[in-house]
Amino acid sequence: MGKPKTKIKTTGEHLREIMAEQRLSTERVAEMLGASTHAVTAWLRPPDNVSYRVMPAPKLRLLQLLLQQSTPTTKQRKKQ
Repeated sequence: MGKPKTKIKTTGEHLREIMAEQRLSTERVAEMLGASTHAVTAWLRPPDNVSYRVMPAPKLRLLQLLLQQSTPTTKQRKKQ
């Protein structure tokens, strides 16, 4: 038989996970990325939705980097 298909996550699915983990609002993500709240909302829609828009991968990476800088590492938390 064939290999099991691995579902590839969309950038929007990654964004949704990050937002849930970090407890970020649509407004906060828009502010951090210099995007409109409408754009963020469109990125979060299901791909089969007519209003869906693909989140640019560089925007996702930027969000990850910004959060990495603002989140103390485990070592930093232990020092406090």
